[in-house]
Amino acid sequence: MAFAFDMIQGFFTGESPVEDISDDMHYVNKAKARDRGEDFTRIIKWRLATEATVQAGTRIDQFLCGKDPMALKVFSQGAAVCTYDLQEREDADGNKSKYWEKDVFEFVDFVDFMLTKEDGSLVAKWRVPGDSYDEQSPLLDTDMFSYNMEQRKRIKVTSKSGFDSTLCLLLGHIVTLEYSVNQIKSDFRPSFPQSP
Repeated sequence: MAFAFDMIQGFFTGESPVEDISDDMHYVNKAKARDRGEDFTRIIKWRLATEATVQAGTRIDQFLCGKDPMALKVFSQGAAVCTYDLQEREDADGNKSKYWEKDVFEFVDFVDFMLTKEDGSLVAKWRVPGDSYDEQSPLLDTDMFSYNMEQRKRIKVTSKSGFDSTLCLLLGHIVTLEYSVNQIKSDFRPSFPQSP
């Protein structure tokens, strides 16, 4: 089945089915475990909510969606933590000065996906774990497909019975590349001041 994606992308504030699962100290403690000091800390919490319309192309699969479009909804949340450490340096003349050294750490709690028909009925939903709690598994098993990323350069997507293989391959691509934890972190560019 060929699909056209009409992506409406962006970060926006609004109602989301995503619940807060991390308090600020969870992120701060995780960042400080990777950092060299802890004089001052700032945190930015974020949420992502976006949606794409999936429309049937030249082949129409009646048992999945027919001619009616579907919606792929993506939700995620996480935080960026900036730690500031007061350092001292000495120039060639022996003059001492202080400066702030900053480190930024980014965390994604999870990425939720939900595929619905035009009437709102659920086709499938799944969660990809983020990196703020555990190591990411290279394996994912959903109602529609499974993927294996054990060989990082090669991703194997296997569709489940009753679902179109092309749609599953496209969703596997979106999950492992476009809306992967690493891509979300790459697109999110937190802006912290140079000093606290």
